[in-house]
Amino acid sequence: MIKIGITGGIGSGKSTVCKVFEVLGIPVYSADFEAKKLIIENTAVKQALIKLLGNETYINDLYNVPYVKKQVLNDVDLLLKLNQIVHPAVAFHYLDWLKKHEGSQYILKEAAIMNKGADQDKIIYVSASEALRRERTLERDLERNQAEVELIMDKQKTNQEFIEIADFVIYNNDELLIPQVLKIHQEILLLSTS
Repeated sequence: MIKIGITGGIGSGKSTVCKVFEVLGIPVYSADFEAKKLIIENTAVKQALIKLLGNETYINDLYNVPYVKKQVLNDVDLLLKLNQIVHPAVAFHYLDWLKKHEGSQYILKEAAIMNKGADQDKIIYVSASEALRRERTLERDLERNQAEVELIMDKQKTNQEFIEIADFVIYNNDELLIPQVLKIHQEILLLSTS
């Protein structure tokens, strides 16, 4: 089984691209989606986050996103500590998920934070202009304002840094996605049989 990472900046369209791969029958693991689930459902993660950020981290057993955001937005150290709780839990969950898909020719792992050779054989980068990414994010994430989106974008890899780690690039400005996905799909299938 070939493990493919799919990455890109906020609002680049990673999830949309993943949906096309899913239609082709490719299993997709969304690290962000699973992290949000683990933050709510995993007792050890919840207890560690409460210990780190305080009792206001959860209200009526629900993750208090505005409170957490306020705590970590401008505190790099605290954000690092939060990630040191969540990321290992996601990594362990991903390994368990991989076992369930051992028979697949290839799988996709979608994550905004990705480095070459970590736990994937190849990387797909979904590229879109900063202006379009900003616009998409503000339309999708109504709880975020432009300053928050800019802050997130500033902390992510640059276009050049993403290209340097990528084996494949999907352009998601005005380009058609399906032909690009199909081309990459065929190339990966060839790799899986060689």
